[in-house]
Amino acid sequence: MTIEFHDETGELTERLRDKVEHRLRRLARGHRDLTGVSVAVSLESGATRHHEYRVRFVVYHKLGNVAAAREAADVSGAMLEALDAVERQVRVQRERTREKNRARRRDADS
Repeated sequence: MTIEFHDETGELTERLRDKVEHRLRRLARGHRDLTGVSVAVSLESGATRHHEYRVRFVVYHKLGNVAAAREAADVSGAMLEALDAVERQVRVQRERTREKNRARRRDADS
């Protein structure tokens, strides 16, 4: 699985990057449904925002891509919130797939 980081801010530390990679690889362990991940970090500012970091994850999944974006005052907070959301979505998608497969097997056995 390929993991790409795009950091427009220069605020992404090696420690945070390693932590994210570890969690993504753990999510992929034992499964063949994830083909890659793109992580983008940007700094949002304007009249109503003051130095808010935005992190976007796109997980390339065989059944349909999963995406999440979060904003926070610090890179770490936004990164971990977005990562939590992506992990949750992938798990839900996997559970739905398992349920569909179980239903098909039950129907085939009937």
